Amino acid sequence: MKGVSTLRRVVVTALMITVLTTVFMMSLQTHATQWRWETVTSLKDPVGDDKGVGNYVYPEASEFQKGVLDLTGFTAKFNRGYGIQFVVNLSKIGSNLRNFNTGFSLQEIQVYVHAKDGVPGSINTYGLNVVVRGPDAWQFAVIAPAYAPPWNAAMVLIYANGTVVKDPEGANISVKGNSIVINIPMKYVKSWSDNMKYWRYFVAVTPFDPKEPFGVMRLSTTPGKDVIGSVSPLMLGAGVAPKIMDLLAPNASAQYLMLKSYDISSGSPAVVAAVPYAQSYVLPQPVKTTTLTVTKTKSTIVTHYEYSTVTTTVTKLHEYYGSMTWGLMGLVIFLAIVLAVLLERSRK
Repeated sequence: MKGVSTLRRVVVTALMITVLTTVFMMSLQTHATQWRWETVTSLKDPVGDDKGVGNYVYPEASEFQKGVLDLTGFTAKFNRGYGIQFVVNLSKIGSNLRNFNTGFSLQEIQVYVHAKDGVPGSINTYGLNVVVRGPDAWQFAVIAPAYAPPWNAAMVLIYANGTVVKDPEGANISVKGNSIVINIPMKYVKSWSDNMKYWRYFVAVTPFDPKEPFGVMRLSTTPGKDVIGSVSPLMLGAGVAPKIMDLLAPNASAQYLMLKSYDISSGSPAVVAAVPYAQSYVLPQPVKTTTLTVTKTKSTIVTHYEYSTVTTTVTKLHEYYGSMTWGLMGLVIFLAIVLAVLLERSRK
């Protein structure tokens, strides 16, 4: 009977140690999973299309080296314990000439997010002189840096109803290599976060100028130190020239096509589309103007720009944590039994 009693105490002690350790390990794993970034959407943009409508030239100031306005990709990530992250990839970041705490100051990044179909949105943009097409009306936008009138902030979060949040609490911007990383806490996007895999994005890069409204550098028919140069006099005269050097699109042709969709005769700005492109819609087309007539827009079917997700990477992470947990569980059970036996022996 004494042997049975001893065995019972060993088993009970081992079970208690195992249960307590398991609860502790599961809480650690839950916390780690909660704070892991998961890529939802990853889109590429061609290198070398940083020419606006196709013929824009960089400001001639020496700091504007070729590539600092060249968007090469965009990634949207989700973190259940924090919020969302936008990663804007450029060919080159260049110098932080103005020592902004964003880590960059040559570029202005504008990200407009169509978060949900059927929800009221806006088609207007800030200082870019383009509008977003109706099906892609955005619910919120992020602009950085915003050290220019009327904002004077490192970053602004803007909602379609006109509400502006300057330097959102808990948000931050950093530079990693040639990427600009923008983190936004969940409380600012919670209304749409469960729909994030369906979000569509209009992303634009333009040279930053703190003296200009919304920080967007002005245009000129001739190259200059602090202007986007080689802009058509007709476009400037009609007030329809887009103030964008590069935007997120699957190819350069799509970018030039959209940015040339302005109408000089009516003074209507260019219309741009968010990506991944919504199916069954067509890209905005240039309006061909002559001295006598205006040819109406022709429809061209657009190939759907598929989401490039990395769900396999996320799955592998889950598999890794799962395998690691079971391995540790086995080790914990073994060590618990050994510890229980040692405790029983020390009692004698």
